[in-house]
Amino acid sequence: MGMILPEFLLFAIYGVVNAYLPLFLRNSGYSASEIGILYGFFNAAGVVLPALLTPFLSKRGGFAFCLVILGILLALIPFPLFMIRGFAFAAFFMSLYAVPYRWVVPVSDLLITKNLGTRQERYGFIRVFGSIGFVAMTLLMQAFVQPENCGQREMILWISAPAFLFVFSMLARNLFESVRSLKSAKSEKNLSPVNAAEVCQCENPAESKDSSLSTSKNEKSTGQILKSFGPGFYAMILVIFFEFFGMTPANQYLSIYVQEELKINAAGLLWALNSIVEIPFMFFSGFIIKKVGEKPLILLCTLMVTVRNLLYAFLPGFAGALAGQLTHSFTYGLFYPACVCFCSKASESGRSQGMLAMMVFQTAYGISNVVGSPVGGFLIDLWGYRPLFCFFAFFPLLSVILYKIWAFSNAKK
Repeated sequence: MGMILPEFLLFAIYGVVNAYLPLFLRNSGYSASEIGILYGFFNAAGVVLPALLTPFLSKRGGFAFCLVILGILLALIPFPLFMIRGFAFAAFFMSLYAVPYRWVVPVSDLLITKNLGTRQERYGFIRVFGSIGFVAMTLLMQAFVQPENCGQREMILWISAPAFLFVFSMLARNLFESVRSLKSAKSEKNLSPVNAAEVCQCENPAESKDSSLSTSKNEKSTGQILKSFGPGFYAMILVIFFEFFGMTPANQYLSIYVQEELKINAAGLLWALNSIVEIPFMFFSGFIIKKVGEKPLILLCTLMVTVRNLLYAFLPGFAGALAGQLTHSFTYGLFYPACVCFCSKASESGRSQGMLAMMVFQTAYGISNVVGSPVGGFLIDLWGYRPLFCFFAFFPLLSVILYKIWAFSNAKK
């Protein structure tokens, strides 16, 4: 329960960045192709550095402290991003910002799932408060922000303020947990003056030493853990990759599409609708996953990405954008909890395995955006938005077909 407020504020940050950062960059004078390249740098950095740092964190733990550091970086980096002009500087600071931005949610997920223990189905309940934070922030910005008239200070304030609040909420949460742990330790000491573990060690130190040596020998390397996940895990990760790839237009270019193609100032409203429709699905995701299973849900939600892009492409005007946003209930509301559950089940044997499974999942997400963002920008500049949506509609459908063929051929062996 201690992560409810931090989760709310964390996704308030995502509300600003997802809905308004492309418009802020456009307002700073960058073309669609340049924004695509900037997001390419952003997503590449968001894959590489977290992937290098994740194995270290998985062994050391300290997820709560890590979230505080990531929050501070999210609060400070927007200052040079918007104050120092030039494409090269923008690429550098976008890359720098990507590291905490892409890493903070997986670390938060790991802290939540670790605290939940055997009650993993309650993940969706906590994550709903993130969606509420996203909705609240995008609606607030819809009411008060006109991107084309937004100044440098205003852009920095909107991006940095929720990050500072997130840091304060994590510090408060960590302080509360520390006090609770101290109280718990004191009560245990009063109830049981003799520490059974110490007695055990005194009675048989050799046995204790052998046990610790055995534990260290049983520890697997990162490569061994990754190999242990098996081909079924990586086949599903490939489907997840193409789901994220297919979501590139909705995630990276929707705000620009609404402002430039539809000529309406409704980016914040449509992004808020995104999260509103995902809330009930995410809230009941634990129940649905239990009934249907995480793998069938991932496949269904991937097919819905194709439907979403086709709605944008062929249902004209604002109605198409509205209908496309309603599918977010599947393409994220059910999809993301199903992916977290899938990674959790693939790594039931320990913290290191869980962190690495989430790293693979987030790497698939990052690489899909590294490839998709510049491709999307060039497609917009060359041919416009309908070819963009049609292009990205094809690959999720193809990935599900190939996965089913692979699964069928494996079942026959």
